[in-house]
Amino acid sequence: MSTPNTPPQKTGLQSVLHGGRTWATQSDEAKARFATKAFEASLQALRFAFAAGRTTTLHAICNILKIEPVGPDRHVSKEELNTLVLAGREALARRLSGSPAPTTQTDAPKSATTVVVETPSATPPTPKPDTSPAPAAVTSESTSADDQGDDAIPLPELLANKKVQPFGFQVRKTRELLRNITINKHRANLLLSQTGSGKTFMLGAMMAALKRMKFFDDYAGMYPMLYVTKASIVEQTTGVLQSCFGLDDLDVMVTNIEQLRSTIGRVFIQEETVIVQGQEHIVFKWRPRSLPRLIIWDESQILKNIDSTQSRIAQALNDINTVTHGPEADRVVQVFSSATPFMRLIETKCFAVATRAEIIEI
Repeated sequence: MSTPNTPPQKTGLQSVLHGGRTWATQSDEAKARFATKAFEASLQALRFAFAAGRTTTLHAICNILKIEPVGPDRHVSKEELNTLVLAGREALARRLSGSPAPTTQTDAPKSATTVVVETPSATPPTPKPDTSPAPAAVTSESTSADDQGDDAIPLPELLANKKVQPFGFQVRKTRELLRNITINKHRANLLLSQTGSGKTFMLGAMMAALKRMKFFDDYAGMYPMLYVTKASIVEQTTGVLQSCFGLDDLDVMVTNIEQLRSTIGRVFIQEETVIVQGQEHIVFKWRPRSLPRLIIWDESQILKNIDSTQSRIAQALNDINTVTHGPEADRVVQVFSSATPFMRLIETKCFAVATRAEIIEI
C-alpha cells in the first residue's frame, strides 16, 4: 500500500497566508500579494507594541520582520519607529524582487491595511479630553488622528444625543470609522481601545450613523448588522444600542460566539463535511440570503487562534464572492474591536485577510 504524500509543514508566514488554499499551488504573484498583506499587518503590530510601550515585544517583532532590532531595554522614539517601518518595507521589496541592493524610498507608501486605533490612556478626570493630542494613537497612515475633513461628517448620534456625553476622542474615532467605511471603502477596520473607554458607544454611534446615511437601504437580507460579543455582555450591549441609539432587533442581531457556533449560528452559517487525505474536516460557509452587510467582532482577540472554531467562522467570510453570494459579497464590511487584538504575526490572519487589500506599491 502506498503511503499518501504528507503535506509540507507550513511556516508561520505561510500559515497566516494559507486562506483555505494550499500554499504550494498558489502563483508567485498571489504569494507576493498575500505576503505583502501579512507583512503590512505585522508592521501594524509593530506600531501597536510601540503604542503600548511594550519594548520587549517591539524587539521580538523586529526579529520576525528581519529588520534591525532595537535594544529591549531602551526607549524607542516615534522617529525610530518610522525608520523601522520604512526599513521593513524596503526589506520586503528586496525579498520579493530578489535584489540584494537596498531600494531608495523617499515617501512611506500608504499601508494596505485599514486601522483605527484609540489611545490606550485612561478616561480623563475632566470633561476636556480633546485639549491635548493622543500621544500613543496610531493610524495606518503617517497623519495625525484629527485628519482634515472629519469635522464635515455630521454625528448627531453622539453630539446631539442627550443620553450620552461623549469625550472628544470618541467623536474623532467614530468619525474616522465612518469615513473609512463610507468614503475610503475599507473592507475591514480595527478599533483599538482600552477596556472601559466606551467602545460600545463608539460602535453604536457608528451603526446608527450608517443607518441614518442609508447605508443599508438596498439591503435585502435578514439582519443588516451582526454584532458578536462576549456572552456576559450581550444583554447589556443590546440595551445600550436600543436605548441610546434606537437600534432594535430588526436592525442588528447581538449574539455571542458560542451562539454563533450553535443553533442561532445556523441562520447565518452552514457546516459542510469534506474529506481531505482520508480525514473528515468541517468547513463553515456563510449563507447568501442571511449575509449581514456589517459584522462587528467585539473583543476580537477571540479570533487570534486561527485553528479555533470561532476563528474559522470569521475566516470563512474571506471565501464569499459575487458568484456564490451575489453583489452583496463586495459590500460586506467588518469591524474588529479590542484592547488587545494581536501581538504575534500568526494572530493577524483574520484581520489582515479581511482587508482584501491589493498589493501596495513598493
